[in-house]
Amino acid sequence: MDYASHSAHVERVQERVRAALAPVVPRPPAVPFFSSVEGRWIDGDDAFDADYWYRNLREPVRFDEAVTALVGHGCTTLLEISPHPVVATGAQETVDAIGAEVAVLHTLRRDEGGPDQLVRALAHLHVQGVRPDWSAVWPGARPVELPTTAFVTERYWLPAGGGDPSALGLDAVEHPVLRAAVPGADRLVLTGRLSAATHPWLADHTVEGHVVLPGAAMVDLVSRAGDEAGCPVIDQLTLLVPVVVPEDAEVRLRIEAGEPGTDGSRDVTVQGRVGAGGWTLHATAVLTPGGDPPPPAATAWPPAGAEPLDVDELYERLDSAGLRYGPVFRGVRSLWRDRAGDLYAEVALPGAEPGGFGVHPALLDACLHPLALGDLRTGAQDRPALPFEWTGVQVHAVGADTVRATLTGVRDGAVRIELTDPAGTPVALVRSLVLSPLPDGALGLPDCGDLLLPQWAPLPLPDGPVAGYAVRDPALARLLRVSPSADAAPFVLVPAPSGPPAAAAERALALVQEWLADERRATSTLVVVTRRVLDDPGEAATAALVRCAQLEHPDRFAVLDLADGVTPPSPRCLPRSPLASRRWASPPAPRGSCGWSGCPRRANRPATSAPFWSPVPPARSAGSSPGTWCTTWVSATWCWRAGGGRRPRRRPPWLRS
Repeated sequence: MDYASHSAHVERVQERVRAALAPVVPRPPAVPFFSSVEGRWIDGDDAFDADYWYRNLREPVRFDEAVTALVGHGCTTLLEISPHPVVATGAQETVDAIGAEVAVLHTLRRDEGGPDQLVRALAHLHVQGVRPDWSAVWPGARPVELPTTAFVTERYWLPAGGGDPSALGLDAVEHPVLRAAVPGADRLVLTGRLSAATHPWLADHTVEGHVVLPGAAMVDLVSRAGDEAGCPVIDQLTLLVPVVVPEDAEVRLRIEAGEPGTDGSRDVTVQGRVGAGGWTLHATAVLTPGGDPPPPAATAWPPAGAEPLDVDELYERLDSAGLRYGPVFRGVRSLWRDRAGDLYAEVALPGAEPGGFGVHPALLDACLHPLALGDLRTGAQDRPALPFEWTGVQVHAVGADTVRATLTGVRDGAVRIELTDPAGTPVALVRSLVLSPLPDGALGLPDCGDLLLPQWAPLPLPDGPVAGYAVRDPALARLLRVSPSADAAPFVLVPAPSGPPAAAAERALALVQEWLADERRATSTLVVVTRRVLDDPGEAATAALVRCAQLEHPDRFAVLDLADGVTPPSPRCLPRSPLASRRWASPPAPRGSCGWSGCPRRANRPATSAPFWSPVPPARSAGSSPGTWCTTWVSATWCWRAGGGRRPRRRPPWLRS
């Protein structure tokens, strides 16, 4: 095809199409036919004339309108009958966009076009409620009754979260979230799972519409790891990435305590994973074996001269900031503020049991809510503020369901928090807590490992001279330091047409058609060489067209991109079998290296807080060659552009105070 369908280019063949189809006599369709050209049912014999088929070739395809109309007419199943699914994906996207319950299926697939695949497609239709004529598939067959199952009146699914960890070589942990431990000689790993289904109280903690694990829960998890490791005091806990809990999936947690230091302290990391996604580093901490003794019990409550505050106003302000709490987290019962600005609150745990936690996350989180009415907050006041850094956290008593909280400003906007029970006995102490405002859009969907990005995979280059190629263009031959040759060879290298994209694509199309028409070159591969495919629109258009031709003729075409700005490659660095979209560079070879070669591969985006591409050239390590440095920078730049301009940061901005 030497024109672009459904565009103005088709007008060149308008008269030819109409003349060729003029003798065709249209008939009414025997099967109901919904036209993506007319956007309606075709029920007459006047539609399929020559003009209709020309418009079918020239006008835009109204495929989404056709699918939407069919769904509106009550269609519940869409079946694509073709050698390979082409439009099923678009139909599924349209169905999903309108929120309809419609099954989208296909018949055959490439390299799977036999009777088995067709019967499999009929089976898919059957389970969707369509009733195929099975007698036409298996003449003479008859239906039989299936045997009944032994579990017809007995539940046989294992309960969620059940099982003994010791059967897997793990130590059981008595905790609502952390259920197993992997002890080592010097290290300790605790694992667990959480979800809105297994821990329903999580649904009462939402930030801008997302269910987020409260920072108080992270304190409890790390504190429990400290208890298991013999380091019960959290000297410092820094929250890096919020744990967003999806509605229909669980979050797997992994807490690792490292080797004890000379002072007995341990470094801790908290990682999470959703589904098949990668592990995300959510928090780091330092645990110490000993802390300060509990403060003396308070005498007067509330302190003399403290002014009562309106609790209803407190939660209205939190709601307006995007922090919406359900009943379990609305634990503040009474609230006061003294002349110095310190806050005093009575907090209870409604609708949940404290068992298993040191201090229940909902109870500790509710102790932070009074900050919304005080003068102790940090950062922007029009955004929800989340805990960022906890310092000096000690739990003195477990199982409390009612506490008295004293919040005192200390340094640089940090807050000291003391918790006691109603009798004044110490429950917990937070020597310092720093909050940080959350910017717009900082909370997204959790990583499920389905985001693909291009990565450059290194390819080996030959150690010796390479034969079997010819370079026809004198300028390209000089670049490669070889003599120009028009002889036949397994690989023929030609420079890519450049210039304006349309003109470059036309010249590339002519080059491809000429190559395919020459039967003498049927066993040779045409290698189109680009130099600036990432920056030159003309070369990019050429490369795209050649790759399309390569899909239809895999052994006849290839694209080779030479990195610009480095020492020209030598002939011994030419790969034996150029691959599509290969990028390589050849620097001077002080250690006998003949260069660097790589090809792009689709890979899952790493689910970490570290950046997975860089907007600036990467640092050049000692001993690295200029070509390797150049190619690494170019591939990083391409990933940045291919990612749509999204730029992750090593430290999320909402963690900056």
